[in-house]
Amino acid sequence: MDNEWNRAAVKACEMAKTLWVLVVSRKEEGVETYKVDCAKNQDAFPDPKWPEKQTLDDLILARFEGLQIVEADHPGLLRLIGAKQVNT
Repeated sequence: MDNEWNRAAVKACEMAKTLWVLVVSRKEEGVETYKVDCAKNQDAFPDPKWPEKQTLDDLILARFEGLQIVEADHPGLLRLIGAKQVNT
């Protein structure tokens, strides 16, 4: 909760537990936060079916599995720093 981005993200996640929300970055407006809006009609979509046994951490880790740069020879990191990549 060290900055407004994190505070707004947590607020949006809490709201999303019970409401349909749209979360949009406001960076282009020069504001370092997210804009959180609720759907105009909450019954426009079916109720979400949340996994009962997974924690929020489990859900986040599952979503980002394989998308994190954790090794010095990761192709994404090599592209970012302009290093030569190994073709397989």
